[in-house]
This record gives sequence, structure tokens and C-alpha cells, in this order.
Amino acid sequence: MILRKDRKFITDFMLGRITLEQGSKVGVLAIAPHANTFVDILTQAELQFPDEMSPGELAAYRSHVATFRQESGV
Repeated sequence: MILRKDRKFITDFMLGRITLEQGSKVGVLAIAPHANTFVDILTQAELQFPDEMSPGELAAYRSHVATFRQESGV
């Protein structure tokens, strides 16, 4: 929802909707004012997550990912 700009990072973080796996809350709050800029950078391209794809789109996506991984040796 943050990447879709439906919610704000700092609000969700302070309400406990986002869990912190590493670091400290103080460290996160120091960079939190820049979160909107970071989200803007990430969302310059249209986002579509696999759970939002139709069955046909999902099959094509999985095929593309498998081919990419095979070609790149990942």
C-alpha cells in the first residue's frame, strides 16, 4: 500500500504496521522524512505484483522469470 501511495511510510511504521528487522527505530526515524522521495523513485515505473496478475499473465511472468534465471545463471 505504501508503494501504491495509499498510505504513508512513517504513519504505518509508527502504528506498528511495518516491522523493523534490523537497526533501531531512532535510525529509521532519522531517514523517515526521505521515505516519500524513495517511494517516488521506486514507483516511476508501473508496478504489478504477481498476486494481482490474471492466470495467463502469471504463467507468462513465471516463464519469463525462469528463462531469465536460466540465462543469467541464477
